[in-house]
Amino acid sequence: MESVGSGAVAQPPTIRDISAATGLSTYSVSQALAGKPGVGEATRSRVLTVAAELGYVRNNLAANLQGSTSRTVGVLTASGRNQYYALLVQAVDAILQRDGFHAVSNDAMRAGTYSAETERLGVEELLQQRVAAVVATYSLAPESLALLTRWHVPVVFADSLPPLGAESYPFVGVDNFAASAEVAAYLADLGHRDSVVLAYPREWSTRAPRQQGFSETARQRGMRVRVLEAENSAESAEHTIDALLHSPRSTWPTAIYAINTVLLQGTLKALRRARITIPQTVSVVGFDDFEWADLIQPPITVVDQHIDEIGAAAGRTVLQLIHRRAARGDDSDVPHVLLPTDLVIRDSCASPRASEPV
Repeated sequence: MESVGSGAVAQPPTIRDISAATGLSTYSVSQALAGKPGVGEATRSRVLTVAAELGYVRNNLAANLQGSTSRTVGVLTASGRNQYYALLVQAVDAILQRDGFHAVSNDAMRAGTYSAETERLGVEELLQQRVAAVVATYSLAPESLALLTRWHVPVVFADSLPPLGAESYPFVGVDNFAASAEVAAYLADLGHRDSVVLAYPREWSTRAPRQQGFSETARQRGMRVRVLEAENSAESAEHTIDALLHSPRSTWPTAIYAINTVLLQGTLKALRRARITIPQTVSVVGFDDFEWADLIQPPITVVDQHIDEIGAAAGRTVLQLIHRRAARGDDSDVPHVLLPTDLVIRDSCASPRASEPV
């Protein structure tokens, strides 16, 4: 695997490169890639194998675009059911439209679970659209990032750290560790001594700092921490909390920290079905504010990472990359953007009662 970085890169592979590697004519290669008749299956298979090894992506729009990029920016998301992504894409798009660009989203979830194959197909689809840049809301597979790099597509990571080896890529987000540490300190100050962190899978890079920030501070303050993992869906979160509530009552936590909105939704469903009162029996905190957080009973305490500000900053960073690349031929030295969070205290947390499990 070639290394990835945000500076100048080699030209993306062409049909001529495949021709040179296979010893076939460019016409035969083109026919094989297009799936047209007149090419034997063995030859077609050989061409497709070499094309994949070189990172070639067939571009159905190339003839019309004449090699230029579009005014479209792709946003790679990881759960279309999470309102967070809709708000983020809207915020990115609002900034892009001021400069004549617009955003399109592509989701890497399949049946509630991240799919590497869905991601790969999504990246190839964006490349076929000749996107001007990509905003990634999760750590891309190395193969996907290498492919985008090879095709000279600027990439900005929004609310997700770049993968290992690609730290030079621009990042827009918040200090997840500090935000979660503040949650733990708040609960400890209320007197909680037994807590649960409900987390999504480790494939999302924001899990580690959110979990670590809470856990380290909680333990320093004498609060026990258990980490429960669910898939990144409300249904999985509901099943996970339901299983917790089927354990002996003496083992229940007095506080639950759900580290995103869909996990919070599942948590609230499980607690309501079990007729568990909030905050009298258990305090609940979520990560990300949402429109109805103060409308439900009780209103929910959350970490507000200001999704609209993350999206706007990501949009501005994308435009900076596009214009810098056009002027200088590279997109190096684009700074990371770290935005502040706020702990919005509402009514879903209280001091644990002496009669309740501790």
